[in-house]
Amino acid sequence: MGRLLLMATTHYRILASRVVLASAAIVNLIILPDRAIDPINSPKLFALGIFGILSVFVLFQFLIKNPRNLRELHFIVAILFLVHLTAVMLVSGRLEDQIYGVFGRNTGYLAFVSLVTLFLCASIIGSTKFAEDLTKVLLVCGSLALAYGLLQVFGLDPVNWGASGYTPVFGFLGNPNFQSAFLGMTGSSYLAFVLSKNVNVRQKIFFVLGILLNTFVILKSQSLQGFLVLLSGILIVLMFYLYSMKNKFYLLTSFLISLGIGALSILGLTNKGPLAGILYKDSISFRGDYWRAAWKMGWENPVTGVGLDRFGENYRGYRDLLATTRRGPDVTSNSAHNVFLDVFSNTGLIGIALYLLLHLLTIRAIIQHLRSSKVFDIHFTALSAAWVAYLSQSIISVNQLGLAIWGWILMGAILGYRVTPANNETPLEKQKKTKGQVKINESRLPAGTLLKTYFVASCGVVISIWPLASDINYVNALKSGDASRIQASAHVRPLQAQKFFNVANILLDNKLEKESLQTIRDGVETFPNAFELWRILSIEPTATSVEIMEANLQMKRLDPLNPTLK
Repeated sequence: MGRLLLMATTHYRILASRVVLASAAIVNLIILPDRAIDPINSPKLFALGIFGILSVFVLFQFLIKNPRNLRELHFIVAILFLVHLTAVMLVSGRLEDQIYGVFGRNTGYLAFVSLVTLFLCASIIGSTKFAEDLTKVLLVCGSLALAYGLLQVFGLDPVNWGASGYTPVFGFLGNPNFQSAFLGMTGSSYLAFVLSKNVNVRQKIFFVLGILLNTFVILKSQSLQGFLVLLSGILIVLMFYLYSMKNKFYLLTSFLISLGIGALSILGLTNKGPLAGILYKDSISFRGDYWRAAWKMGWENPVTGVGLDRFGENYRGYRDLLATTRRGPDVTSNSAHNVFLDVFSNTGLIGIALYLLLHLLTIRAIIQHLRSSKVFDIHFTALSAAWVAYLSQSIISVNQLGLAIWGWILMGAILGYRVTPANNETPLEKQKKTKGQVKINESRLPAGTLLKTYFVASCGVVISIWPLASDINYVNALKSGDASRIQASAHVRPLQAQKFFNVANILLDNKLEKESLQTIRDGVETFPNAFELWRILSIEPTATSVEIMEANLQMKRLDPLNPTLK
């Protein structure tokens, strides 16, 4: 009986490993150019949702046989976080748009549940082989991102993305800031291999070249964010390496230098100190506008925040006068450009407290591993450096799914590395070494497990495909040129305020005022806090005087400090 239980447990660990590794690669790399109106985020949510549903199934099966894992502190915190997210979603209304998130972000309930359960799956695997495999997947994804970035640098991109408003170097993530941040994450992990004694000279040359090429593409992306992310990860690798040398002088010196660089960087970002001319950009001030609004949202809605992925529709109402007038009242954002503040504004004090605690537990796990380790652990160092680099990105940028998948999985892998036995072997790996035991083919999953997995994956497809299918339907409607089909595309679920606005504008530009007005009416009924829909209603030629008056009142309600509204 005990042996059967051990086998079942190991099978679900194997399945968890495969789900986690596949999700990290596919969610990071998947794009759908020319097929969906959002070719970046909706495909990533589709893939993330499938793997998220699979991870729920794997966790449930694993915990039935290993309930002791539920006593781990990070498990308790993660489950409480999921419970709180569920409560926020239920009390904040408009479930559909909270489940899938807003257009262009898709960081709603489905995304967070998937990320948290993948994090927990990564934490239960806990073998040295998984750490090695995860490092390999990170390096492969980094290499592909680098290769695509180089194609974009030299104007050889096979995809015609059209005018994006950015530099053309945005890889598989749709934005040069995200591309440079991911290259910073992977580039810093390369350094662990350069410093390892277990890597030969030829391989070290390869990794040095990788760091140089990553730096080149980051430079061409014109994103300062990438350099800050790369530097933070490199400093972690250097500190781990010096710690392994057991030389307190070198370690203390490196710590003080890192502290000094960090302090000067923070000053530079705020337009102070000797690095101000290099680091400060106007966009830093603009981020401050978003941060203050998010801070206010969280404190004024301390229990549940404003709702999942609701920063954008609440930004105008919570921004201060400086943010309203600095670049004009029409410059807004649907993200706080700080993942922690996004969580705070969306979920309140309880949500941010649990989210912070997960990160603090991960930092503690890193410190504990360093204290117990007697050698320079190349894989743990690479994964830790990439996670700290991601953390740096999350403090100054947006919660992008292709990056977030790595942030959560790396966090789970680090915690799992700590909570397993010292040799980081699975129970079955240990049993194989015991005399008298029959060797078991660990890599082969039972047919019953595979059948259940395929069924759950099919359910994941059904749940996750809606936003992507809606985006594809919208693009096909635009290509058809059929006005009635374009109008109908705004009503394809999940409903999104942005699509109502886009469709109404297209119909209005083509002199179809009646159809445009009906689309706007449907839009404001579903999304009464969508400022842009009220604004287009206020200028709609066929709108009644009562509707125009109501639109003006609603705009003033939603944007009270806007000086252009009377």
